[in-house]
Amino acid sequence: MALYACLFQSVAFFARGDPDRYYHFAISRMTAEGGLVRALPQAAELGWHEIFYEKEFLFHGLGALAYGIAGDSGVTAIAFFLGAATVAVLFEIGCAFLSARAATLLVLATILLQPNFVTRLALVRPHVWGTLFFSILCLALVRRGKWLALASGAFFSLGYHAMYIPLTLLAAGALAAIFVSRTKDKRLLVACGFGVAGIIIGVLVNPYFPANMVLGFTSLKIALSQGQGLPLDFGSELQPLGWVEISKGYLFPFVLMALGLRFHKKRDVNHTLFLGVAIVFWTAFLKTPRLVEYTFPVTAIVGFLAIAPRGRSERWALALTCLAFVLALPLWYGFFVHAAEYFPDYSSDYLAAIDKLPPDARGKKVFNCEWSAGAYLLYRRPDVRFIDFSDPILLAQVDSKKSMLRLMTLQGRVRDAYSVVHDAFASDYVLCASPTLVAQLEKDRHFRDLHAGKTVHLFEVLTPAAASRAVPD
Repeated sequence: MALYACLFQSVAFFARGDPDRYYHFAISRMTAEGGLVRALPQAAELGWHEIFYEKEFLFHGLGALAYGIAGDSGVTAIAFFLGAATVAVLFEIGCAFLSARAATLLVLATILLQPNFVTRLALVRPHVWGTLFFSILCLALVRRGKWLALASGAFFSLGYHAMYIPLTLLAAGALAAIFVSRTKDKRLLVACGFGVAGIIIGVLVNPYFPANMVLGFTSLKIALSQGQGLPLDFGSELQPLGWVEISKGYLFPFVLMALGLRFHKKRDVNHTLFLGVAIVFWTAFLKTPRLVEYTFPVTAIVGFLAIAPRGRSERWALALTCLAFVLALPLWYGFFVHAAEYFPDYSSDYLAAIDKLPPDARGKKVFNCEWSAGAYLLYRRPDVRFIDFSDPILLAQVDSKKSMLRLMTLQGRVRDAYSVVHDAFASDYVLCASPTLVAQLEKDRHFRDLHAGKTVHLFEVLTPAAASRAVPD
């Protein structure tokens, strides 16, 4: 745990630029101060002034509790404790098949030495909640614990939207229980049934039902289709990796998968179950790397099972740990050397620009060029409105014409930006990091530059009369 704490602090420092953390800070604060958030008038452009599509209820509930104790720092601490609990659960799973020493070594090799996984655990995002309870569900299936499966399924769906992840595991568990064992593994089958029941219960008792399902399916659509070809910015975590990147960053997990295949016994229910799920997840990972937070734990379990029958499992674990260390060194070196490139931090520039909004901007609308900027606005100035946030596809789903109009404006394909910002979007300010549009607005007398940062600008949208007065005689 000491090593995990050190690694967490190292990568958390660079994760400060993640805009999503400010969204979770804001929702946690609003929940702590006013109870359940039922509507977000700030996002009226998306229809959220009528209903808040909350898909991470318990995560934000825990965030509200932490915020009440220590503010934003308390919310940040949640990621650490959830990640630490995930490591502890995986160690417990390892101890089901290996000695404590061998389990410790293999957890070190498969989890803590893998920067691509540790960096995901360091983000203040609800997938860390999902990773923990997915791992607990894996433990429940290993132990054939029906009540643990019920609880972990319920807590997963109450705190995170991606129910299809644990459902995939449970479906595979049921198939393994029926077809792999010579005599049906009834205890595993029952545990899978209880896990499904837990997920359903969590969905139905969620105070935001059915809104939680609506945005959950939207997130799935983003992961699978990425907006059906719309030219939107979905972030690097959803962009398929090239084979060079995969071979460099994920070689050790593939070694574990190779061992899992080599030493697989057809009648070993646990081995068949987790190897099959790992293959499915790795296949899906090729399309959406975001699955890494579930793929790594399952692959770790495959590693446990691969060396468990070996007479000298501790030697195997030590050898694998040494291999993981050698393979991880260039990854960690590259991470720290190129951290600014991998994790660009625009947060200070955005917040500095937002701070230039005058006090009388309350209730007015900001045309945010980047959908991610909505998180900063909700965090710093929850008294203003904005046109987009949370996910890149939301505005396109609500009004595809407006979404395309904004995109064309950002690309400089609209000559009269004022008509778009003022007339189409009824905006009073522009918060923008698009160099093309910024250059255009700087030359337009209808816009007054209130803040010119390194990357982010804030403009006031002038009325026609004010714009006329702004023209020198």
